[in-house]
Amino acid sequence: MKKCFEMLLSFIRKIMSIVKLLILCGCTILLVLYFSSVMRPKKTELPNDTTNKIEGFYALEDHSMDVLFFGTSHTYYGFNPAVLYAETGLNSYVFAGECQPFSVTYHYLVEALKTQSPQLVVVDVFALLPSGQKCQTSGIIKKNVEDFKMSQNKIDALSLIENESLLENLLDISIYKDRWNEVTYQDFLFPFEEHFNFTFGFTQGYPVNNPLYVREMYNSEQLRKPEDVNLKYLYQMFELLEEKGIDLLLVKTPYYETEEEYEMINYLFQEAQNAGYEAINFNQLYDELDFKFDRDGDVWHCNLKGSWKITHYLSKILQQKLSISVHPGIYHDSYKEMYKKSIGTIVWTSRTAEDYLKMLSQLDVTVLMSYTGKDTSILTDEQWKLLHQIGIETFDFNQNVVSVIQNKNLLYKNYSKEYQMKELELNGQQLVVDSGENWASFRLNGNGYEINLPGINLIVIDNYTNEIIDEVCIDTLNNFQLLRE
Repeated sequence: MKKCFEMLLSFIRKIMSIVKLLILCGCTILLVLYFSSVMRPKKTELPNDTTNKIEGFYALEDHSMDVLFFGTSHTYYGFNPAVLYAETGLNSYVFAGECQPFSVTYHYLVEALKTQSPQLVVVDVFALLPSGQKCQTSGIIKKNVEDFKMSQNKIDALSLIENESLLENLLDISIYKDRWNEVTYQDFLFPFEEHFNFTFGFTQGYPVNNPLYVREMYNSEQLRKPEDVNLKYLYQMFELLEEKGIDLLLVKTPYYETEEEYEMINYLFQEAQNAGYEAINFNQLYDELDFKFDRDGDVWHCNLKGSWKITHYLSKILQQKLSISVHPGIYHDSYKEMYKKSIGTIVWTSRTAEDYLKMLSQLDVTVLMSYTGKDTSILTDEQWKLLHQIGIETFDFNQNVVSVIQNKNLLYKNYSKEYQMKELELNGQQLVVDSGENWASFRLNGNGYEINLPGINLIVIDNYTNEIIDEVCIDTLNNFQLLRE
């Protein structure tokens, strides 16, 4: 009996030793992973904020996204989730990375589908083209993947890096050990915090007014096959999405494509269509989108205006194709704030009257217009045509005029030299229009607004947010110029 007890005690001691060893190994692994995250540089600053985009994706509620966007910087400059939400009610996130090889894009998709079950996946094909492959290096793969949570998918993605130690790439502490002098208190807290991305992965390209360059258009049906090493990941993507029952849309955002790349895009889109998926080459839609280089983007990326145009186009398609979000309102406030900033920037950066009025004609806005002075202006037919695009009717410059126009529809118009007041309901808000000789003012929910510069004064209200996004005057005496107080 005693011998049996001693044997049992010995066995228990061995088990305890094994348990202690396992606990020690587990703690060591956890510490290594923790300090790897602490030591890793945080790529949270725009424009190529990879850490911010990945951590922001992990901060999303599970199964809350209806649409996911994948690809390179062409994707995160190209699609604005706030515009998509405002126009369709669909929740979306741009899960893309700088210069991302298509093999890595595939692993991004695998990572995303662990926690999300979108109705649609949108993938830009730039990484499959020669121009997209020029910046694809081992460092780029590491940068795109190192912020992933530890998993087999991360191991598989980092295994794409040739001639480098997989273990070193997995354990960042060995690579970034020299960063000790740079590590801050916030770095130690970072692994324990949630990092919500308030732009949902989108990066805003700031519109500038560079000269417009004409890009050659290609219209042939010629096909050219890209390299097989990249194509295999496209076919794996087809199989994965078919298995999950998720729809796919291949796209190419506007950029200066070559003829060779145009033919490759033809090939890729044909492969998608053969697999039962749709495709859109935005390079073939410039006239329909009124997209011009370099007003709406540079030779490489869309800016904020360009992203609005292609997201708006996509919204019209998806309104008919997809059901409304299964989580309506879950991120409503964040999307709304992002939308307000996007639309505000778009109108503020339109520096010519022509671009400004064209943009207003496409946006969901209400325009409060007043002309409060007398001059000898004679507008050209083309200038009147621009004003008519937003719903401003022709008027006599010898009279005062005030009007309210919502989405090109005239809600109120009045000519008067004597004091007049009109109360209107505008998107559930009270709008009061006061006007008299050489002056006019508007009160929206009790807040007063007025511009009385010489010329056509405009106050622009975004109908989605119900907020004023711009106040501007078109100077009718000086070549149809935009003026701001």
